[in-house]
Amino acid sequence: MDLMIIAKWTTDFTNIEYRAPSIISNMIDMALNGGALPPNIDPIIGSRTFQQALSIILLLTALICVPTMLFPKPFII
Repeated sequence: MDLMIIAKWTTDFTNIEYRAPSIISNMIDMALNGGALPPNIDPIIGSRTFQQALSIILLLTALICVPTMLFPKPFII
């Protein structure tokens, strides 16, 4: 999400404010669609294929990190 915020801040949307993507919608769609962008949403970072690949990588990283953070403590205790 931080990367999306920085990318949106550094992009100039002068005279095309209606095309500025919604970060919240992108985050929800990333989780619900498995990283695929809906056809009516413009990518925030790079091209459409790059953002889809990045979304899939970040989703897989989150799915790996959550159990890694949750399971060791009960086993240690």
